[in-house]
Amino acid sequence: MKGRVGSNNNFKHIITSRFLFSQGRKRIMSIVHVTTKKELREQLKTKKIVLLNFWAEWCGPCKMLAGVLNQLSEEFSGKIKIIKVNVEKSPDIAAEYKVMGIPYSRLFIHNKSSEPIIGYVPFEQLKQMIGI
Repeated sequence: MKGRVGSNNNFKHIITSRFLFSQGRKRIMSIVHVTTKKELREQLKTKKIVLLNFWAEWCGPCKMLAGVLNQLSEEFSGKIKIIKVNVEKSPDIAAEYKVMGIPYSRLFIHNKSSEPIIGYVPFEQLKQMIGI
């Protein structure tokens, strides 16, 4: 797992795509970054609600939505899995899902895909769309 170590006022933490370790406590994060179709297929094999999110580093609305997705992941850990795909690193996956603009998301509830969610969506509205 890739991670980075940081320090903020002597509060050290390690952040990875799956876990947040903080002062010896482990909290499961349900955000996973994928770069290949094979990884995506494996991550979609779950009974949890899945939110598939396409984004890019330079995209302002994507950065805003990232905060909402982090909040969603923390509040509903264990109930939802968020899969993030960087469109610049994985254009083949973006093409397969016919992504024409970002942020672009799809919900998978009981392995059935919803209509696309295009653009920034506030936390409460996204929560209603998911039905949590």
